[in-house]
Amino acid sequence: STWAYLRESEARTEAETQRRQALNHEAEALRQRDLALRESNKAGQTLAFLNRLLEETGAQASQGKNPEALRLALDQLLSEDLSQYGDAPDVQESVAGRAAMIYRALRDDEKSLPLIERQVLLLEKSLSNNDPELLSARENYARSLYLTGRVPESHAQYDLVIAGWQTRLNTRDGSRRLFLARRNRA
Repeated sequence: STWAYLRESEARTEAETQRRQALNHEAEALRQRDLALRESNKAGQTLAFLNRLLEETGAQASQGKNPEALRLALDQLLSEDLSQYGDAPDVQESVAGRAAMIYRALRDDEKSLPLIERQVLLLEKSLSNNDPELLSARENYARSLYLTGRVPESHAQYDLVIAGWQTRLNTRDGSRRLFLARRNRA
């Protein structure tokens, strides 16, 4: 009877352990699903913004404004209410970041700077100081500050980037990104 009790007790313990593991797996699956849904929404809203930008660029080009079509279209879209693409901070960050990249490609650093600054501020609210996404955005911000002649502010941002990458030396890109941030600051 003692042997039967021990076997039954072990079986109950094993069943409880398996039940807890199943609950943990279910919770992780739900977390992953929610993350995928958020990322999908962010991508969809960002794509809607970029599609609208292309439509507006086509309209500007059809009016004979070919060299300035993309810049004019981007100016037009950013003057509108961007909440139509979503109110979520990650969507706003994504749209600001993409618009800033386009302005930088057009060599218009004055217009890209406030967008990159907005992107960094939104990322700071949701990510840790050493998150690679925030560090990359902060590095773009530092570069834009430098290109607009705001060197002391640029160095301050680079110092934050360097400090962030120093905490990530054990990651795949950590040491390389630290080297590049130090080189760019110099």
